[in-house]
Amino acid sequence: MLIATWNVNSVRTRIPRLIPWLQQDQPDIVCLQEIKCTEEQFPFKEIEQAGYSVILNAQKTYNGVAILSRMEPDDVQVGFEYWDDTFNGKSCARLLSGWYTDDEGRTIRVVNCYVPVGDQPGTEKAQYKLDWYDALLNELTISASPDDEIVLVGDLNVFRSAIDAKSPQTYEGGPLGYPLLREKFDALLKWGFHDVFRELYPQKVDYSWYDYRSLGFERKDGLRIDYILATRPTAARFKEVKMEIDMRAGEKPSDHLPVVGLLE
Repeated sequence: MLIATWNVNSVRTRIPRLIPWLQQDQPDIVCLQEIKCTEEQFPFKEIEQAGYSVILNAQKTYNGVAILSRMEPDDVQVGFEYWDDTFNGKSCARLLSGWYTDDEGRTIRVVNCYVPVGDQPGTEKAQYKLDWYDALLNELTISASPDDEIVLVGDLNVFRSAIDAKSPQTYEGGPLGYPLLREKFDALLKWGFHDVFRELYPQKVDYSWYDYRSLGFERKDGLRIDYILATRPTAARFKEVKMEIDMRAGEKPSDHLPVVGLLE
C-alpha cells in the first residue's frame, strides 16, 4: 500500500500535476493539505475519474484538507471531536480522519493534519499553533491507543533538528523551529508515534518544502516539515519513504513535495 501526503497549496491550481501523478503512481491513499476551496469548488469529477474516492474538510480560500483513496473509507471524522478549532473567531479546517481496511483485513486509521504555520514565539498565532498540537494529542489520548494501526501525516510545520534543514540558522528560533514547538511535536512521539522517514534513514538529508520567495528549490535550500508518523505496529510495516522531488520542478509547482510511504 502506498500512502502519500502532499500540501498542494491550492488543489484547483495543482490539478494538472495531481491527476497525472495519481494515474502514473497510483498511490492507494493520498492526504492533501491547503486545498483552499469550498466543497462546491473541489474538483471531484477529475479525481473520481482518476479512480479515487474523496473525503474532505473544506474551507474557502484558506486551509482545507482532503483524503483521496482507491477504496471507500469505513468511517470518517471531520475535524476535532474534543476541541473547537477556531482562530480569531473563524473556524479552521485542518484535520480529517478516515478508517480504511487493507487487503489483509486490517483497519488503518489515517489522520490528515495541516498544522498552523504560526508566527514568532510569544505571538497569538504561535500560541494557537501550540494549542493545536495540544488538542491533537488530547484527541488521540481520548480516542485511540498506540497499539492501534494509525498513520498520522501532513504538513506539521516544524523541523525536528539541524539535519532537517539546509540552513538551520535561518529558521532556528522562528515559527518552524524552537524548543517549545519541538516539545509539542515530541509529545506525539512519546505518545506512541514513530517518525518513519527518520527511523528508516537516520542520516539521510531530504527536504519536503522549498520557499518560493527565496528560490529555495533552485538553491537546494529546504526543510523537512511534511511527515509520515505511524504507531508501532504500523511503523514496522513501512519499507520505504521518499520525497517526490520531480514534482517540485516545472511550471506551477507547490512549494511542498509529495511524501510517499510504502506500507507492506
